[in-house]
Amino acid sequence: MTDITNTTQEASPQAGGWVRIFALLYDPFLWLSEIAGMRSRRSALVSNARGRVVEIGAGTGLNVAHYPDGLTELVLTEPDAAMRQKLVRRLQRHRRAAQIVAAPAERLPLA
Repeated sequence: MTDITNTTQEASPQAGGWVRIFALLYDPFLWLSEIAGMRSRRSALVSNARGRVVEIGAGTGLNVAHYPDGLTELVLTEPDAAMRQKLVRRLQRHRRAAQIVAAPAERLPLA
């Protein structure tokens, strides 16, 4: 199950269109770097995660596939609504449960 905690204001209407376009183009823009080695670096880094994991700025969730099973808790923070939509879809596709916190790093409600 994915739970979303919202602590941010959404983007202004003027920025809304650009924000959605950015989220739409984010993964395709990174595709070449992913096949050039970033995917294996992501895997090497996050496959060693244990316990409670907090990822700040999860974006579209490119790390999601690499987290190991058995984490105590996975908390993903992402302030942008368009990026969060893609993040939720990626979590569903990988059948991964996580708490999504809609907040920038300086406003995280974590203790």
